[in-house]
Amino acid sequence: MKHLSANILLCSLLICNGCDNSHEPYNNGYDKRMPLTVRATAAGFAPLPVSPETATRIPQEDGLVTRFTTGDAIGLFAIKDKAIADGANNIRLTYTPETDEWKTANGDLYWYEGTSYIAYYPYKKDITIDPTQTEEMIVGALAAAMPPAADQSDAGKYAASDLMIATGSPDTGNEGTGRKTLNLSFAHQFTLLILEPQIHVTCVEPADAGFTYRNQSTTWAPDTKARQVTMNGIKACKMNNGTFRAIIAPQEKGQIQCSYSTDNVILNEEKTVTAAGSTTAFNAGECHTLKINSLIPGPGSLIRPLAPGDFVFQGTDGIEVYPGDGLLTDGKIPEYQQAIGMVITCTADKLTDPKCNENNWNHAYVMALDSIGTGKWGDKDVDEAIDNFNTEVRVDLNMNGYSETETMLEHHADKENFTTVYTTFSILVKYRQKDNIPNNSRSPWFIPSIGQWCDMLKNICGKDPMTFNRTSVAFEEYYKYGTETLDKLNAQLGKAGRSARNLSVGKRRIYQTSTEFSRQLSWIIVWGFLDDWDRIGIKGYDKNANSYLIYPFFAF
Repeated sequence: MKHLSANILLCSLLICNGCDNSHEPYNNGYDKRMPLTVRATAAGFAPLPVSPETATRIPQEDGLVTRFTTGDAIGLFAIKDKAIADGANNIRLTYTPETDEWKTANGDLYWYEGTSYIAYYPYKKDITIDPTQTEEMIVGALAAAMPPAADQSDAGKYAASDLMIATGSPDTGNEGTGRKTLNLSFAHQFTLLILEPQIHVTCVEPADAGFTYRNQSTTWAPDTKARQVTMNGIKACKMNNGTFRAIIAPQEKGQIQCSYSTDNVILNEEKTVTAAGSTTAFNAGECHTLKINSLIPGPGSLIRPLAPGDFVFQGTDGIEVYPGDGLLTDGKIPEYQQAIGMVITCTADKLTDPKCNENNWNHAYVMALDSIGTGKWGDKDVDEAIDNFNTEVRVDLNMNGYSETETMLEHHADKENFTTVYTTFSILVKYRQKDNIPNNSRSPWFIPSIGQWCDMLKNICGKDPMTFNRTSVAFEEYYKYGTETLDKLNAQLGKAGRSARNLSVGKRRIYQTSTEFSRQLSWIIVWGFLDDWDRIGIKGYDKNANSYLIYPFFAF
């Protein structure tokens, strides 16, 4: 789904002064009146987890945000005692952004005590309501009277199908100002469908990226040749960003079904693409996105930055990368057996390990694709020479796995108890001895810090552990997210022919970190599925426990 916030934009409407002859107030208990200030809010479409500049494209949509613009018009009804009040029967109000006002063509409106309002966008002539009905019934009748058009292929037709309705009564308590304020919050009555057609093109690494892309590496680019797009039987509107949109009526159960024509520029032939999304409920005000990564190749190349989930290979002269969202064969990346790691972190603000940066290993932190064994962290009677991190601090910002590992090795690698008490680190040393690193192209393997595992949960599994329930020793959820996060990790590892599904006898899966919680505890990441658990979390736990998996990282 489209990962954008549904922001709220405030627009003000000032309506004051006297009434014209066509809207003369009647005085059947309507003597108390005040000028009316109306403020309108337009809610954007709510995204679910995935345009031509013409005078008729109103209101504008920036992502999923709805903004009123010049020429917008709404229809307004005023209701009092189950009758239309003050002749306000589908009155047209037009927005003027220079003054941030909405104006009628023939004069101004007043508020009368006991009056409520219903407004809709976009304005249409000859729209009527039955004021004797309930508010819910009136809203339903308006939606039935203005269904989405079957042809939304241009901006005006698309905008005309995006029905929004607002209801309300003026605020109380502001009589001293000499006017009333009516706050109308417009809400979308239909469902927005978005299609993102894409083709694959050769990807090129940015300058000074610290890696090169392997042969066959491609990335996804908008299919600018896509045309004649239909979505659920509706001719869709093409937007400036290359996506297509269509408005449909809500459904309890439905799926996006689309077809479009495009060109295979390599073979110089036209192709027809059809696709369908998963079945789900289409509720009013929601946005559902279908992204199509077609197998049709495109011309040229595109600079593609490194991304979490990308797969890393050790080349003869340095680091090579295959995109984590690249083309697959039988569900796997090319030459997947040779991949040695998966990118976890690659944003500059998180690449903060000082010892890595001293060696210019400041492009990415990479997770091994396989465990190298199980071991215990260390002696719970020793407060180590590394910083302690408890749940009162931002443990997700500790990215110092390499520095912490090197400090632990400096203090213990030559001690007699190194291979019996600090087994996680001694196993790492043996693994390092078998590793060949050409041209200092990357760091030695190290035990990842708790912050680096937090990035794995955020960037690969889609959950931020800092939002989990916090206790004195943990951030964890016992009854949600365990299956979801482990499935996402395995889905990405599966592209390289790996798996992280094996559980311990206690139906747990626990990873070691390099980070000390306290004298007695070190940080771990844990999944648990005992009984009704669906557990995932990070916590401080006994340093002496020896059944924890070791997944080393490296930096480049």
